[in-house]
Amino acid sequence: MKIRKVLTFLIVFSILAMMSLSAFAVSSSNLANKFQSNGDLIQGWYWLRDNNIQDYAQWTFENIPSGNNDLILEITALATNRSGGGRGFPADFLLIYEVPGGNVFITQKVSLPNVSSANDPVGYTCSGQVIIPRSDLQGASVLFLRTERISPHTNHLAFNKDSIKIIETTAEENYPPYQGNQLPDTNNQNEAFLI
Repeated sequence: MKIRKVLTFLIVFSILAMMSLSAFAVSSSNLANKFQSNGDLIQGWYWLRDNNIQDYAQWTFENIPSGNNDLILEITALATNRSGGGRGFPADFLLIYEVPGGNVFITQKVSLPNVSSANDPVGYTCSGQVIIPRSDLQGASVLFLRTERISPHTNHLAFNKDSIKIIETTAEENYPPYQGNQLPDTNNQNEAFLI
């Protein structure tokens, strides 16, 4: 009887462990595998603030979700107007992305609003979403992302490894035109009929 209980426990434990590992594997594809920055490290954040705008932060995502849908990036950054600066400033930066072997770099200007609450003592937190068209990825499963300041006159920015996450993909619904005995689109008055 004890052996049966122990075996049952081991089987249940093994199943739960496998489910946990598979859940972790799915969610970890949304996190960067590698992160690098030459910015100034201050309390876990790499600040891009040099006057020559040579500072950067970059991420490598491996095993990005496959499919035909666009990728949505959730980005969190810190921003202020100068070293030890004020609160409430947006994060304006260049987001540069590339797929391995593509030798094509695509650059987007990004502006994240400051989302700090009134009782946040620092007030530097900015957050928002950016869409990367799936067609830009050319079927790749690896994505390189890099952020840089736009100019020496833009706000100072800070990023860390967890600043960028792939949170989901957007679905586009494609419906074929109706044929034969199919009903027309009644949301369009031109194809509607009176009953």
